[in-house]
Amino acid sequence: MEIDYRNVWMKENAAAKRDALVLWSELGVLPASADAEKRGSQLCIAAYEGKKLAALSTAYFEVLPRLRERFAFVRVLVAPDRRNEGVVNRLAIESYGALEAWAEAHPQERVAGTAAIIVAPGALKGGYTKTGWVLVGYTDDDRPIAVRWFPHFRFEVAKPPRAVERMRG
Repeated sequence: MEIDYRNVWMKENAAAKRDALVLWSELGVLPASADAEKRGSQLCIAAYEGKKLAALSTAYFEVLPRLRERFAFVRVLVAPDRRNEGVVNRLAIESYGALEAWAEAHPQERVAGTAAIIVAPGALKGGYTKTGWVLVGYTDDDRPIAVRWFPHFRFEVAKPPRAVERMRG
């Protein structure tokens, strides 16, 4: 059966939220410290196979200190029976599209792009993912961080970056 990818970003979708809470509970994937209701409000893409939620993505905003910009950090979850079918890549593409459209419509939010902490072995080859995200560094516990910039994003540089100041000497 084909999967239907639905953009639910910043939309009150009680059914998708309820289905996400069920999937998280069934798979036991939320850390004990996670607030399931809050995570439900961060839903970005709900991917349905018929009436059953087969995969989902969530997003939250955070400044990536290394890049000094605010990004939408994306998390994905795919039901075990749908893994290794390209669903993760499609979720990444759909999430990027939904978040880019929202960020462009809300320039005051200054969202530079999407970011993800990569947990799937082999997802990064040569510093890139299949969906155009590029490696920019690592977390404190050595997990890769990848980003994909939004083409509409413009930097606000009030003064030259420190590296340029050092080069000028």
